[in-house]
Amino acid sequence: QLTNVERTLLANVRSYRQYRQGFYTQVAIGELGVSGPRRGGSSTSFSGSFGGGVGGYIGLLQQLQRIRNTEDNLSLQLRTLAQLEALLDVGVIDLVQVDQFRQSVESERSNLLQNRNSLELSLDSYKTSTLGLSPDLSIQLDDSLIQQFQLVARAATAVQDTIVGLQDRVGELPEDATVEVVGNVLSSATMLVEPIRQQLDEVQNDLTTMEQSVPIREKTMTEADRELFQEDREQLVNTLADLEERFLEVASDIETLQGELSEQTRPASVTGLVVWLGDALRLIQRSVLVQARARLERITVEAIGLESPVAFEIALANRLDVMNARAALVDRWRSIEISANALQSVVNITASGDIKTARNNPVSFRAPTGSFRLGMEFDAPFTRLLERNAYRESLISYQQSRRSFIQSRDSVHLGLRQLLRQIEQLRTDLEIQRRAVAIAIRRVDLTRAQLYAPVTPPQPGQPVAPFGPTAAQNLIQSLASLRNTQNTFMSVWLSYYAARMRLSRELGIMTVDQDGIWIDEPIPDTNDTGPGEED
Repeated sequence: QLTNVERTLLANVRSYRQYRQGFYTQVAIGELGVSGPRRGGSSTSFSGSFGGGVGGYIGLLQQLQRIRNTEDNLSLQLRTLAQLEALLDVGVIDLVQVDQFRQSVESERSNLLQNRNSLELSLDSYKTSTLGLSPDLSIQLDDSLIQQFQLVARAATAVQDTIVGLQDRVGELPEDATVEVVGNVLSSATMLVEPIRQQLDEVQNDLTTMEQSVPIREKTMTEADRELFQEDREQLVNTLADLEERFLEVASDIETLQGELSEQTRPASVTGLVVWLGDALRLIQRSVLVQARARLERITVEAIGLESPVAFEIALANRLDVMNARAALVDRWRSIEISANALQSVVNITASGDIKTARNNPVSFRAPTGSFRLGMEFDAPFTRLLERNAYRESLISYQQSRRSFIQSRDSVHLGLRQLLRQIEQLRTDLEIQRRAVAIAIRRVDLTRAQLYAPVTPPQPGQPVAPFGPTAAQNLIQSLASLRNTQNTFMSVWLSYYAARMRLSRELGIMTVDQDGIWIDEPIPDTNDTGPGEED
């Protein structure tokens, strides 16, 4: 019994260490996946969790980024709606299409409100169910993991909103506006030059960071994909160079407008300011597209070159529940020896005696009044029915435990094969979704460029030729596609991150420091030796 207690203590120490790994994954991705210590010791059965979605803290970050993508999409829709309303005033587009776009804006606002409320509900549930904290405790999410999915800098969005606001101010200027009023608007426009310059510098930094991720991206690319990737990078660099030239012209034009402002040139200055704001808006919009593509291309994942047989060997060598199950199977085998020992013959030598007093004297002991008996007891093996049944039961229990252990091994092997296939699927799907986001960005660029296309002058006495009947619908679909593909791309990356964390736990190589934080280490390759095999 002392040996069994010692072995149970060792098993529970192992189980507790493995439970710390599962507790981290429960907090991080909402999945425990392991069992904790047991009072009665370990079992020969063990299992793992080799699939599932993304919950926990990573799921909260996913919801947060979806809200940000919706906010960016709503901001873009509002700016586009302002252009459509301006085109409606000049008769280039009909009211039906503008109302259709207005309805899309309201739907996006409702969607944003719902997503924010859903995040608050998930956050309260996470605090109470996972962390065991009060739901009214104020906490702040560390979003460093998902900052890479912010494809458009918030500063660039603020610059676009400022330009649209200035366009509204110019549109509200009276015809007899004074030189001072026009000068104030020009001064506000001049202050946009520096933010635009900073945005272009930020785009250059993003392109530099993208180049640093090229070796990682090209490891899993074919030769044709590498050539296409090279062409895309060169196109982005050339586009940025063109934007730099346009910026010099824009900066020079605003200085000229401000320097030539006078009472005589006031109407021309207002007209020039309208043109300049349009040029500045198109400049910042093109820079945003280049930035989004650069940030999209720099997102990478670590390829895992681990085959299932090697993964299974690593798991057998490192998983603590496998060690406990193997030890429990040995305990079942030891119980056979204990039961077999009880089947042996038993010979007992017995002796008994007494001595009495005489003459009613309590201290008068006499030998003749005493007696002594000596005997022998023999229990033959063929009479040990209960012991024989216990022995047979231990044999059956051992075979059951042995089959359970083998089935658990096969289950782990099957789960690892499934998990490795899922990881490879997610890695491939990430590239597919990356291309989908790039296509969505291009669709937004092309559909929005139609708003700036010159309108064919009408014939005398004829109305202005309007846009096509599907112009607004194309804009709505392209913007919705951009938001959805961004969300899907992020979801695939986070699913890959969660699957990689799950693989580290299921291989038994997850390292958790004294604070309970996962030390992210590379997954062994097929040609490498598992961490536990050298020991």
